[in-house]
Amino acid sequence: MLNSIDHYTYNMVKMASEQKLTRLALLNENQLFAQLGIDGAARQAKELGVEVVYKEKYSSGTKDLSPELEKMKAAKPDMIIAGGYTNDMILLARQISQVGLKPKLLGYLLGPTLPGFVKSLGAEAELTLEPVQWSINVPYKDQLFDWTARGYADAFQKVYGHVPDYHPIQSTAALQVYYNAFQKVGGFDPQKVRDAIAETDIVTAYGPIRFNDKGQNIAKSMSVVQIQDGKPLVVYPADVAETKLKLNP
Repeated sequence: MLNSIDHYTYNMVKMASEQKLTRLALLNENQLFAQLGIDGAARQAKELGVEVVYKEKYSSGTKDLSPELEKMKAAKPDMIIAGGYTNDMILLARQISQVGLKPKLLGYLLGPTLPGFVKSLGAEAELTLEPVQWSINVPYKDQLFDWTARGYADAFQKVYGHVPDYHPIQSTAALQVYYNAFQKVGGFDPQKVRDAIAETDIVTAYGPIRFNDKGQNIAKSMSVVQIQDGKPLVVYPADVAETKLKLNP
């Protein structure tokens, strides 16, 4: 159901190119998740005509990122995308300010929407970006339940008392894939069900679902949120945006 990590950054890079930002700096922790995400960003930048002016990784457990950031500053990026986990990304945001780096856009593979990020950083979290798997503003209408994304979120909130993130609706969509396959096959033969799943082409409130030969859902893209006035708001793509993207001055 999920977009794979190497596709997380595509819409952030595309958004930057549409804003005429052409100098991208990339930094990641030296571990698999972050490396795959940042390598994906580098490939996407090349496809979209954005120059990667800096690309480095740092060792896990690093307590000071300022040496890397000083080198990055010399490359004069107008956008930065970083990959790592929450504590590292909080440190990065603080030290970006300390070394005087002033990118027009600052994005993370993970960070701004995670618990503690905005609270820890306060004003330094403003205008940071993160890709998300789903938002309640996606424009899809569910073929099975006749839900919109917002309708699903409203129904979920009535039962559980809070607005869902992507995990519940992703699971709902996965069950719909199975249901659709069972209906096509008219039974539960494993091979026939597997083949029916491989041929899936449906629209759910989570988004469109169609698989490649690796079993990855290639029909939907990530949305991009930006912290504005302390809240994560969807700013891209335009058809799901809650508000307009803001560039750092």
